[in-house]
Amino acid sequence: MTKTLLKLTTAIVVMATAPAYAQENPVETRQYRAHAEFLADDLLEGRESGTPGYDIAAIYVANQFRAMGVAPGDLDGDYMQDIPFARFELDENADNYLTIDGVRYDHGDQVIVGRNPASELPAEEVELVFVGQGLYAPEYGIDSFGDVDLTGKIAVTAFSRGVNNPNIPSDVGAHLGSTMGDNVEARGAVGTLTVLPAAMLERFTWDRVKRFAGGGRTDWAHPDGTPNAGNVGLAARATLNGDLRDALFEGSPMSWAEIEAKMMAGEPVPAFSLGKTARVVAQATVEPQFTSANVVGMIEGSDPDLKDELIVMTAHLDHVGIEEDAKPGEDNVYNGLFDNALGVSAVLELARLFAEAETKPRRSIAFVLLAAEEKGLLGSDWLAKNPDQFPGKTMVANINIDMPIHTGDFDSVVAHGAEHSNIGRQIDKALADFSVRRVDDPAPEEVFFVRSDHYSFVKAGIPSVNLDPLPLPDEQDVYDDFLENRYHKVGDQLGQPLDWDAAAKFAWMNYLITRSMTDDDQKPMWYADSFFGRSTAPDAEKATR
Repeated sequence: MTKTLLKLTTAIVVMATAPAYAQENPVETRQYRAHAEFLADDLLEGRESGTPGYDIAAIYVANQFRAMGVAPGDLDGDYMQDIPFARFELDENADNYLTIDGVRYDHGDQVIVGRNPASELPAEEVELVFVGQGLYAPEYGIDSFGDVDLTGKIAVTAFSRGVNNPNIPSDVGAHLGSTMGDNVEARGAVGTLTVLPAAMLERFTWDRVKRFAGGGRTDWAHPDGTPNAGNVGLAARATLNGDLRDALFEGSPMSWAEIEAKMMAGEPVPAFSLGKTARVVAQATVEPQFTSANVVGMIEGSDPDLKDELIVMTAHLDHVGIEEDAKPGEDNVYNGLFDNALGVSAVLELARLFAEAETKPRRSIAFVLLAAEEKGLLGSDWLAKNPDQFPGKTMVANINIDMPIHTGDFDSVVAHGAEHSNIGRQIDKALADFSVRRVDDPAPEEVFFVRSDHYSFVKAGIPSVNLDPLPLPDEQDVYDDFLENRYHKVGDQLGQPLDWDAAAKFAWMNYLITRSMTDDDQKPMWYADSFFGRSTAPDAEKATR
């Protein structure tokens, strides 16, 4: 593909004089593949944030931007948004336990205790109040709280990954399932005691729960070094093993068996006091950990009236590092080819297309390769909560590319978030040009909507989308094999089935969607009837369908 032909193709797309995919795809598959194969090489040791392997990847991306002529998009001009990280962790040498009505349960086999390092634990036992899954969405007829008073009390909740209700869209359900802490904190609770349903403990062993719930947490740090712990009002945290569930609810208005049966049937459960009190005792340490960078390139908009409106294109650069417990001679590198070397490579290729386009985008666009997604969407959370990183500009939309599974061609995609904003119009037009369908999430129970970086921007009130290509029916087995046997395993590496033509098609599709967002007269906006527009950006200007 010559530069002249590329410029001509891009100009045709912008003028919309012909179906977009009728033009030759200008994505350079060789370059795209070269990016991905370098980023997924063993040399980078899985690109975990805070390691030399991640830093090598960040330097590589910065220099690719430099070579393309894409300007630095960070404050000090080196392409790197340096983010300090800190870790708060339970002091295993201290006395850590939960008491219920004066009976002590030590941290470990029966309970997992924790605390928010930014707040003080209650000095005495406080009342326990059961609030179901801690959900509140009156527009969908959901209210776990009724008229109970949580002020100064510990909220007892049943763990939920989402909302299993066919009348609630899967993305809304996933979001609601993630808001329990916000809901109980807003009602004055000083802590949470989480009860794990039987189905949860069948899927995840208690040892695995202990690793995730009791192993401490890394988060981005404020300038004074304190971690961004979130839900500061919830000082006390505890998770209960299944062996104690029945005893906890003994003498309450409902038994745990009755509660679990109602939840499994999708029936509401009333909130009530358990008639018991509890106290969490937990000692934690806070230590600085490392600095890791979001890598940012910027193309300034050409329209003086629109250039301060910023489209943010993202993909996470990090993966999960190496397996410390691997036996000698075993592969121990989590290379993360699909997750997310492919996404990063797509963003780099789209940055090149924008940089070389003869007609520059009207709005500005930032290409951000994010740190610490695998540690809890931390790089995107930091950026969404620090908009001053782009002085003079307002982030008006995000398009995210995370783990496109290109085991074969595709004719359908899940477009997470598309139905909530006018970005959906650009997506639908591009999909039609490719003869690709937009379909509902086939696995809502996996709550993918809240597990990728676009969700950080959604919570900050910024319209955001993430596209996932789905396999053709005769390629479903290969797709499923990746998710079952290679996702977050050492097998996500070079040599696995990978359709580079499908990858190029997906990248070009994302370019056309983003280009439409940068050039449309109307900026990206939530729809007036969107749940997320109402809940995360109530005062923002809204679009009509």
